[in-house]
Amino acid sequence: MAYKFQSLAATMSGSLTQEGTFTVKNDAGTTAFTATDAGVVSGSGNFSAGGTVSLLGVADTAIAVGSDSLYFKDADGLVKSDTVADLMTAAAGAGLAASSGVLAVDIDELSALGGAGLHQTQDYFMFSDNGTEKKITFSNLQDAVFADVSGDATVAAGGALTIGSDAIETAMLNDNIISGQTELAHADIADADEFMISDGGALKRVGVDSLRDHYFGVVSGDATIADGGALTIAANAVQTGMVHDDVATELAGAGLAAASGVMSVQASGSLHIDSDKVSITGSFAGDCLDQGPNESADAMLTIHVVADESTINSVGRTTLRVANAGITATQLATSVAGAGLAGGGGTALSIDIDELSALGGTGVAQGDHFLFSDGGTEKKITASNLEDWIFGNVSGDATVAAGGALTLANNSVSQAQLDDDAVGADELAANAVVNASIASNAAIDIDKLDGGSCASSLTDLAQGDLIYAGDVDASNAIKSITFSNLEDAIFGNVSGDATIAAGGDLTIAADAVEPSMMNIFDDSLAATTTHFLIADGTDYSSFALSGDVTCTNAGVVTIANDAIETAMLNDNIISGQTELAHADIADADEFMISDGGTLKKVGVDSLRDHYFGVVSGDATIADGGALTIAANAVQDSMVNDDVATGLAGDGLAAASGVMSLDLNELSAATVAVAADSIAIIDATDNSSKKESIADLVAGMAGAGLSAASGQLSVTGNNVSLKADSNALVEGYNYFADASSNATVTMPASPSVGDVVVAKAGNLTSNAVITINKGSADHRIDGLEGIVLESPFAAVTMVYVVADHWKIV
Repeated sequence: MAYKFQSLAATMSGSLTQEGTFTVKNDAGTTAFTATDAGVVSGSGNFSAGGTVSLLGVADTAIAVGSDSLYFKDADGLVKSDTVADLMTAAAGAGLAASSGVLAVDIDELSALGGAGLHQTQDYFMFSDNGTEKKITFSNLQDAVFADVSGDATVAAGGALTIGSDAIETAMLNDNIISGQTELAHADIADADEFMISDGGALKRVGVDSLRDHYFGVVSGDATIADGGALTIAANAVQTGMVHDDVATELAGAGLAAASGVMSVQASGSLHIDSDKVSITGSFAGDCLDQGPNESADAMLTIHVVADESTINSVGRTTLRVANAGITATQLATSVAGAGLAGGGGTALSIDIDELSALGGTGVAQGDHFLFSDGGTEKKITASNLEDWIFGNVSGDATVAAGGALTLANNSVSQAQLDDDAVGADELAANAVVNASIASNAAIDIDKLDGGSCASSLTDLAQGDLIYAGDVDASNAIKSITFSNLEDAIFGNVSGDATIAAGGDLTIAADAVEPSMMNIFDDSLAATTTHFLIADGTDYSSFALSGDVTCTNAGVVTIANDAIETAMLNDNIISGQTELAHADIADADEFMISDGGTLKKVGVDSLRDHYFGVVSGDATIADGGALTIAANAVQDSMVNDDVATGLAGDGLAAASGVMSLDLNELSAATVAVAADSIAIIDATDNSSKKESIADLVAGMAGAGLSAASGQLSVTGNNVSLKADSNALVEGYNYFADASSNATVTMPASPSVGDVVVAKAGNLTSNAVITINKGSADHRIDGLEGIVLESPFAAVTMVYVVADHWKIV
């Protein structure tokens, strides 16, 4: 049944035969489906078909996996298309990578093994067996690698490394082969300890004691050292140049002195030595004393009083007086100038501030005084008044009141007077600077901004978010840029094996992936750290090095402690080293030593001190090398004759190694009579002793002489003014004019020969002077006392013998 003209919906059954093109339109008149008489079907909606759909006439062609697509039934039941490249990308799992529709092995796709380590037999590597991919256990791979190790060491299956005999040569040794050992202190070195030595190129061992005695055996010259360390000084070996200066000091006994290692007879300058005679020099004579007429200054027999007549006048043989104008200003001591003064000694006194002590750190008090000249008149002023006078002269932008209060004048501080940083944050009130206070284009450093003070934070960046930066092409003006543009600018700088397009699409360059970037082994052979792949002739296995050495995952091989045995050392282990000359050996240098079988290091200084410690006999050597000759060790036969010659100084002679007294050797000296001493023979025990010149002079001072500080003075010339109740003294005693009685006494402890003269002044009103004895038995001409009654009366008394004064 057919309906040619049908405007509404129609229901048809049976078969439909259409002549020409069949077109179906929707209510809007738009063509939704077309079937031509050539069999081409097209439409804009979904196509559904029941039963089997066959596509006939499809051309057979090679697929371009990088650009072609495939049709597939989507999960929603519709037939859709996708590129082969997308299909490969989705199909590429762990260990595979897809690019332009091509799959390739990608080791970076695999997960890391982690710290579990490789299993010897259960883990596998993938390898190409002459073009055929196969797997191999880690154990077999490791043993295959070990089997290829040869040369100075071999590695057995399983990893045991063995260093070959004579394999370790000089260049293989690290500089710490000795310094890395445990330090063996000097006290811990034993004779049985051993060194390694090159004996003509052959490695041998040598004991500490053998090496020590070898060194001792070559010691010669002034001393020798026997095996074990006993040092013996040779006969005549000790010469004067070897003897320390303190030897002469120790040998110098009574009457001898030593200086700079030379001994001499100790004698004062007050003694004169002429040939074999000793005489007293004129240095005994003190002020106003000299040797007698026709006497030599070096052989004084008598002492005479002398005086400079311009200063001292003598009156007869008994009186010395100060001459008129005898004392001048130049004779005054400079000590008259005290603190703050300079001069004296004949010069005018002047103020000298350098004479005063410094104030120190206590500061000047307001009441302290300064010295100043008030119109030429020296006056004092307090620190307070001086300070206020200075303050009173301050004017201009500020004034200072008495006491120190400084006041700035109104409008006195200008902008030019303010430092750039004078006004800081502390000087500004909170919120004092607002946006309107900041000038346009103000040069505010970006580091002044506190980004941490923002009220809100940004957890992630959107493509349209703005970031601010200084535009270098616009004088670093602050401008904004979207995160998207910033990201693309960064991507645009990526080059090399891959590029990144705007938006983040990364493209690996052609031929960029090299074999080193790929893992050729499957996931069953884990990459255990520090393991090697070793072939056994059939397969590869993974093993860790063991035995004498181990290896890190960075390829650093470490020889195990105690792994290097004697047989592994080449004979050139020592002879192949650079020779260290004697002058280049330092205390910090080290030997390698066997301490009872344990390898240790020993310093050059410790070994040296160990050897020194066994030196004995005539001398010992302390740590460091200080040699000390034992007490009483240097005997006469060891001392060269020139030692006596070298020790013989002034007053001593030497011949054939024997010293003797030789006074002709003494040199002249200036005597210090108050401090020097002379040599004497003490009659009490006939021994040589010294006595001070002062004591000698005091013993020589007889009647009319006194001694002080080694000098003699004429006491009979002493002049003393006396009055009532005084004691008279040796010399001249005179009294002032008097109208009342006076009583005096004679000296209490006179010496035979002492002379006392008493001279009265003008006595008036019947005044008298009574002179009483000075001691109970010291009577005057047998009297208890005598009386001077007449004006200007005088009496002279001499102590002639014990207990007797005589009037002359």
